[in-house]
Amino acid sequence: MKGMIILADGFEDVEAFAVIDILNRGGINIDKVIVNNVMMVESKYKIQLMGDQIIEKIDINEYDFLVLPGGPAVKTHLIDDELVLDIVKYFSNNNKLIAAICAAPSILEKLGLLGKYTAFCKTTKEGENYLKNENVVFDKNIITAKSMYYSIEFGLKILEVLTSKEKVLEVFNSIRSL
Repeated sequence: MKGMIILADGFEDVEAFAVIDILNRGGINIDKVIVNNVMMVESKYKIQLMGDQIIEKIDINEYDFLVLPGGPAVKTHLIDDELVLDIVKYFSNNNKLIAAICAAPSILEKLGLLGKYTAFCKTTKEGENYLKNENVVFDKNIITAKSMYYSIEFGLKILEVLTSKEKVLEVFNSIRSL
């Protein structure tokens, strides 16, 4: 099993790093796919991260799931990038898992893919499907989460959907103080 997390300059630090860490601890491979034409990307708070792949060079058929962190990158780089939108559509059309947190569900909203969801409410329309009292929502093949504060819960939900509750418990116990 292999996934990708799409990163562009301005991604929300914890939303990306927590998910990458949790999935790695759970034995799930996730490539850091960079939107820039260079292998380095910079987070919202200026942490530089080396990518694994450049988006134009990926073979999308190698990937089983997609993660979209939030942050300013969503509005400045991702939401209007045709290749990013095509990748999201591919995952949706093939019923593969898509996980989006904070501002990133607005990409799914733009494409008309959201069912029941949660998000950082300033980035999406608050319609009847918006579950503002939920931290993380799993509906069909899409996981959404509210904000950076819920990054670990978000990462654990992705791990659960990809593996099992037992694997989540194992990872959870490894990261909390007993």
